[in-house]
Amino acid sequence: MDQNGSGDRRLRLCRIVTVPSTFACLLCKQIDHILAAGIDLTLVSNSGPELDEICGSLPVRCFAVRMVRKTAPMLDLRALLMLMRHFRRERFDIVHSSTPKAGLLTALAGRAAHIPVRIHTFTGQVWAELHGIMRWITRESDKVIGR
Repeated sequence: MDQNGSGDRRLRLCRIVTVPSTFACLLCKQIDHILAAGIDLTLVSNSGPELDEICGSLPVRCFAVRMVRKTAPMLDLRALLMLMRHFRRERFDIVHSSTPKAGLLTALAGRAAHIPVRIHTFTGQVWAELHGIMRWITRESDKVIGR
C-alpha cells in the first residue's frame, strides 16, 4: 500500500551486478520488460561511464557500490554495509543479483535488511575451474547465496 492507503504503490525492485556492462549486454531485455510492467527499478553496480550511460538513458535510479571480483575482505565489508544501508533506506520488495560477488553481498545484505524476496540468477560456477581452498570457499559462497 502507498503512504495514503490507496494501495497504488508500485513494486520496488533492485537489480544488482558487479560490472555495469552486464546491464547493457546481458540484462537489457529483462530491464525493458521490468519497466514495461511498471515496476520501480533501481540498478546497482560499480560506478563508471557505463552505469552513467545506462542511467541517463532509462527511467531508473542508479546506485554505485564498489565491488571487486577478487576476494578483498575490507572492500567486501564496505560494499556489504553500503548495500545494507541502501536496502534499508529504499525498502525494496525484491532484490535480484546476477554475478557471483554481487550475489553473495546481496544475499547477506538483503537478509540483514529484511528484504522479503531475494533472488539470485547463477550465471556460472566460478568454483568449477578452481582448486583447493578457493574452490571450497567459492562453492560455500554459492550455498550461502542459495540459502
